[in-house]
Amino acid sequence: MTQSPKQGRVITFYSYKGGTGRSMAVANAAWILATNDKRVLVIDWDLEAPGMHRYLHPFLKDKELTDSQGLIDYFVDFATAARIAA
Repeated sequence: MTQSPKQGRVITFYSYKGGTGRSMAVANAAWILATNDKRVLVIDWDLEAPGMHRYLHPFLKDKELTDSQGLIDYFVDFATAARIAA
């Protein structure tokens, strides 16, 4: 009997206004899921003031994100690679 691949879920937290506790809610939800043996990927889409690293600080290798790429860096790298491949 073969097992079908597990389906992932996307959960989003949205608020047009800053300071509502969205990042803290995301960090807490991620923590609860992770401690219940779920695999969790957290992406901070707040491009103006990303702050998720402050909540996940104990788990990061680069605590201040001085040597880590951000979300925009991955998009730029992808676009550059796509142009080179074309």
